[in-house]
Amino acid sequence: MSKSAKIILLDADVISHFISCNEILYLHKILGPHPIAILENVYKEVARIPSRKRILDNLLNSVRIVSIMEFPIADIEI
Repeated sequence: MSKSAKIILLDADVISHFISCNEILYLHKILGPHPIAILENVYKEVARIPSRKRILDNLLNSVRIVSIMEFPIADIEI
């Protein structure tokens, strides 16, 4: 697997800390060249705070360096 094929998943704490420090736009520089994603549940958790939701929405819509993805569910046979 090449390095660029890995996807970095951000959790709510990482997003919140970067927003609090006004450094959210540096995530892609720190984590590049990997694609960055947020699970839908993480988005909902961060979005509970209106000011953070606004920043996160801007990040998702304007810059397009982060994407939202559904939680992967796999059928596991026991």
